[in-house]
Amino acid sequence: MSRTGRERNLPNAWPGGSTIDTMEHPFITIIVPVFNAEMTLPACLASLVAQEYPKDRYEVLAVDNRSRDRTADIIRSFAVTYLSETEQQSSYAARNAGIRRAAGEILAFTDADCVADPQWLAKAVPCFRDQTVGGVAGKIGNHLPINAIQEYLFDVLAQEDHITHRVHPYAVTANVLYRKSVFDRLGLFEGNWVSGGDADFAWRMQTQSPDRLIYCESAIVTHQHRHTRAGHLRQRWIWGYGEVLLYARYRDEYVRQGLGYGLRVFLEDYRVLLLVLWRWAKARLRRSMASINAKDYEYAVCDCLAEIGRRMGRIHGSFRERVLYV
Repeated sequence: MSRTGRERNLPNAWPGGSTIDTMEHPFITIIVPVFNAEMTLPACLASLVAQEYPKDRYEVLAVDNRSRDRTADIIRSFAVTYLSETEQQSSYAARNAGIRRAAGEILAFTDADCVADPQWLAKAVPCFRDQTVGGVAGKIGNHLPINAIQEYLFDVLAQEDHITHRVHPYAVTANVLYRKSVFDRLGLFEGNWVSGGDADFAWRMQTQSPDRLIYCESAIVTHQHRHTRAGHLRQRWIWGYGEVLLYARYRDEYVRQGLGYGLRVFLEDYRVLLLVLWRWAKARLRRSMASINAKDYEYAVCDCLAEIGRRMGRIHGSFRERVLYV
């Protein structure tokens, strides 16, 4: 059975995740995997070095994962530690490189396209006063959208959706903190996975240890979503592949929750795909007749790309992983 909770229900947490006494600041390592992030990385690192948490009680490790742009120079321009992961092209491999070098007793994870609230750490840390808590998922907000695609993706990473997952709750690594001891006991992220590694680690923690994963709504980072159709399609492709990896490893759990993959699920999935394609076709016709506005048309395109990308990722993953989850 999954063990989850919200910060306000924790018997030993401070109300609203407020700052704890200065004698109780555990040392924290913030780990940021980075790949070709020269456009978003400066704002991310600036927010991390400006945390309202004692400066001698946390470190920031930025892990360059084979970037070909100005990422390395940007990292070195901040008061953070530069690391490099060149053996595997994977955000999870980069996080693992950071975990191996981490000095903190609590490890905080975010991404290069995120900006942390100044009190991100200060709000999350009190939740660990409850010794049964192994991980704390924070809220993922959104940057102001710059176009219709980002508006469409506004809540795509809502942590509330993942913390209530029917198989087991999990936390998106854009905003999650874990005790280092959890990694010491369970091992690292799956370094060769392209997606799904955040769910896999959270599920391992909840099924192989007594540790709980909880949600702290006041520990906030904001995320900048993909802003191009190609980026949106690629992201959904990757997520679809990750769905296959999770299903292959946790098939029994899916079946137990009534989520086993069979003919009914297959037909329902592809009914949704056909419906989305039909809506896109109608939107395209209306656009040719100038009877639909640009924003509504873009939403229809994004719906179509989301479903196509997800299915293509699942088909690709099914062939590669030799499991039927298309």
